[in-house]
Amino acid sequence: MKNIFLLRHAKALPSTGEADHLRKLSDDGLQDASRLGDVIKRKKYDIDLCYCSSALRTKQTYEKIAEISPAKTIQFIEKIYSASTGDLFQIIQNSHDDHKSIMIVGHNPSIYELAAKLSGEGQVTLLNKLSSGYRPGTLSVIKADIDYWSDIQLGENILFDYCDPKDYNPRLAGPTDWT
Repeated sequence: MKNIFLLRHAKALPSTGEADHLRKLSDDGLQDASRLGDVIKRKKYDIDLCYCSSALRTKQTYEKIAEISPAKTIQFIEKIYSASTGDLFQIIQNSHDDHKSIMIVGHNPSIYELAAKLSGEGQVTLLNKLSSGYRPGTLSVIKADIDYWSDIQLGENILFDYCDPKDYNPRLAGPTDWT
């Protein structure tokens, strides 16, 4: 059994004309990432390898989580910044089989699309949440009944958990924007 953690970076500041790659997390995004680190630790999710986009907001998201619950290994990959769903899928397929669990910290729409395409089974409530979108700071946990990453298939995996900031941050009593 292999575990995949797909995380959209936490909420970023709006663009002010600087390069998009350099956008920082907002104060709310920093808080969400820190709280998500608490969730990961509390649920005892063990992450062997994290692939993280090289964008500043994804790095900051990972760093806040890592203060509480770090992956054993981290790789910053520029390609994730503009990756298609297929690119992300190839990253998973090409992962070393010694890693039982991997995380990808990336961007929409590809991170959300990959979570949706990988998940074929799971609790109806989780699948319904996934089908409603992927706000910043959302994490999907997907279990794949495989021994080798190269054997992973779309639609044949279990959506085991879905952590939306509205689930783990009490400040979000109502709807938030999706930037």
